[in-house]
Amino acid sequence: MFFAPTVRHKLLARLGKEEMDRKADTDLLSVVDAAVDNNWIKVDRSESIDSIQAAYRKIILGQVPPSEAIPLSLAKDIAS
Repeated sequence: MFFAPTVRHKLLARLGKEEMDRKADTDLLSVVDAAVDNNWIKVDRSESIDSIQAAYRKIILGQVPPSEAIPLSLAKDIAS
């Protein structure tokens, strides 16, 4: 993500924290949606202990290309 502290401070002063956060979230989601929709990035979710362990092995072996994202979550396992 682009980081420009001076611009960020000016936007915070102009928009306020809540509006700045809302805009940042909306814009980030639109970039992520475009990346997935246009096949710029493949998302391979891992939501079980076994799939997270397999994803970790792929990562440490250097088998995950830069065009792939692997979000990890145990929320389903914990809730069960």
